[in-house]
Amino acid sequence: MKNIGVREDRFQLRLFGAPDVKDFIEAANEAKRIVESVTKEEIEMTKQRIKQLR
Repeated sequence: MKNIGVREDRFQLRLFGAPDVKDFIEAANEAKRIVESVTKEEIEMTKQRIKQLR
């Protein structure tokens, strides 16, 4: 992901099972915070980088 401009702190992959509800809620809240902090400029820059890779 880094090679197309996605910042490492913006990409997370986590697995949850049924007993992990509390962890899932915390991860969802963190993901919401990250999504809300992404600027329009960052989105456009990433879209342009992805287009260049095609």
